Amino acid sequence: MNNFLAIFIILSLNGKIFQSTRVKKLPQLIADNTFLIKKNAEPKSEFEVSFDEFKNSLLMNNFSEPTWHQYANFTFYLKITNSIQTKREAGMFLAQIIHESMGLKFKKEIVCKKNECAGSYPVTPGIGNPHKFYYGRGYIQLTWDFNYKEASFDLFNDDRLIQDPDQVADKEEVSWLSAFWFWETKVSIDTGVKMGNFGSSTNRINGILECRGHNLEKARKRFEYYTTILKIFEINEKPKESGCYN
Repeated sequence: MNNFLAIFIILSLNGKIFQSTRVKKLPQLIADNTFLIKKNAEPKSEFEVSFDEFKNSLLMNNFSEPTWHQYANFTFYLKITNSIQTKREAGMFLAQIIHESMGLKFKKEIVCKKNECAGSYPVTPGIGNPHKFYYGRGYIQLTWDFNYKEASFDLFNDDRLIQDPDQVADKEEVSWLSAFWFWETKVSIDTGVKMGNFGSSTNRINGILECRGHNLEKARKRFEYYTTILKIFEINEKPKESGCYN
């Protein structure tokens, strides 16, 4: 099965029960994965994101309809990593990855298509492979060799993502896992994020360029996505913009 182990899981959708064998997990996802073992031992989140909510989060933000497989992976890793404890924060996460991947369509940095952005993300001596390129990949656009290394050892206890960074884009499950990993280790740790300040999450993801640089319109666009998603999720609170450019 191409090194992937199919699993059988039951997902709830609009009050009905659906069975899916299309959701996959990496080999030894739980057994040998210290990151997921730790998360799996903690209390699980009690909220649900329905397929309609997930789908409309893209459609109402003027992107095309996502696939069932994308939804299944999103909900599966949302539960198994336990990185996100509230539906509001799930909305933040979804808004950010929608922006980063242009509606869950691009899992490789677009400007790096021709030359893999050679020279834009210099390899750190002793960390990256000098023959590889560590530009943005995955749903949250993981960049820089030190982030690839940290993610690789946290998730797999080896350097596979350093030696083959394309896995983050080419393997759907790794695209999701790396996104949830980055959110928990780099974004969710910000107290502003936990307080519901959306700008704080943008600052953790791309603050240098968008919160303190010349791309404030991109940060504002992220917030627009989030504002729409908050309504779709029926979270009755005013979205908080602070934490980035204000």
